[in-house]
Order: sequence, then C-alpha cells, then structure tokens
Amino acid sequence: MREIKFRAFIKWLNIILEVQAIDFNKKIVYCKNKKGNPNPCDFYKFDDVILMQCTEEKDKNGVEIYEGDIVADKKIDGSIYQKEEVKWGTYNVGCNDEYDFYVNGAYVENEYMYSSMIDGSCEVIGNIYENPELLK
Repeated sequence: MREIKFRAFIKWLNIILEVQAIDFNKKIVYCKNKKGNPNPCDFYKFDDVILMQCTEEKDKNGVEIYEGDIVADKKIDGSIYQKEEVKWGTYNVGCNDEYDFYVNGAYVENEYMYSSMIDGSCEVIGNIYENPELLK
C-alpha cells in the first residue's frame, strides 16, 4: 500500500516543514519542527500553507521528490542539461486523462525528463517556493 506523505510551505515563514498530520475538520496542518521532530505546537491554518505531496520517487542522491520540487538532469561536466518543476494533475494519454506527477506541462510532452525522475537519474536542486529563480 502506498504511503501518502506531504510537506508544507509555510507562507509567512518562507520555510518548508514535514507534515505530521492534517486535521480536515479544524482545517489545520501539524508539522514537524526543522529538525524533523514531532511538535504538537507546530500547527498552521490551511490558508497559511501550500501542501506538496511526495511522488514516492527519489533522485540520484536518495532525496525524496515532492510536488513543487525543481529537478534537473546534468551533463557529464556538471552543467544543467534540463530542469523542470514537478507537478500533480492530469495529462492526456491517448483517449484517457490520467492523474499523476508530471514535468513540463504534460507527461507525454517531456517523457525524457519524466523517465529520469522515475529512474532516479535526476537531482532535486530546489523548489518553486524557496527557489523560484531556478526556473528562469
């Protein structure tokens, strides 16, 4: 069974924290502190966070890839060959719309980058909330 994991970008603090629990009735998100320890005092209203779901994939360094991450493929000399934002949503495959993680607008349009995310050959270089300049 798939483990569903989230992290949260706390807008007013400009940081990302690992999500411990989500209370849909109270509309709050409980987060672990910066060291990754659970803390019942670390909770934020839905309006104050942007949730990012884990893709269950890891990059070449073993870092988990989340929605909102910026992943890059690098050339042998270390320069960046291609970089894209990881998103969650629909893409079209033949006659069917599918929900999944994708890069560059649609899974089919950038199959190479998607396959590098799946096979672990890409690298997480940042995320769109803390490092938006990386996509320029």
